[in-house]
Amino acid sequence: MAQHDELRHAWWPDRWTARGYAFEDYAGGRHYDFLELSGDTDLFRDGTLTLVRTAGHTPGHQGVILDLDHHGRIALMGDAAHLQQGLDRNVPMLSDWNTEEKMLTYGRLRALSRAGIRVFLSHDPDHFAALPHDGEFWD
Repeated sequence: MAQHDELRHAWWPDRWTARGYAFEDYAGGRHYDFLELSGDTDLFRDGTLTLVRTAGHTPGHQGVILDLDHHGRIALMGDAAHLQQGLDRNVPMLSDWNTEEKMLTYGRLRALSRAGIRVFLSHDPDHFAALPHDGEFWD
């Protein structure tokens, strides 16, 4: 599953999006039959796994919201924001594709937090430390 915009720019990047993709890392997957999305999708139609469009870092960046039995709703947002400090201060990264889209995504991340959903960013060391490690898992 991937956002249509992500696949389009990954396979056929424009000059200004090409630097955000490492084609050789995923070239072997080009023949996969992707489920192409355009926006948010409640995958199983039951709220357990929702894919959320979080453009800005790349044109079709997406995160996932999981509804876990023992931990409630959590959001794994990857590069939707790099560090909590950048999100708090509305500071994008130089590697972001589109600042306007990034600021809209920052607003979405803040809305998730206000709704009581724990948001995890993949590059923030405090967020990473709060996740299970060494064979532990959340359910």
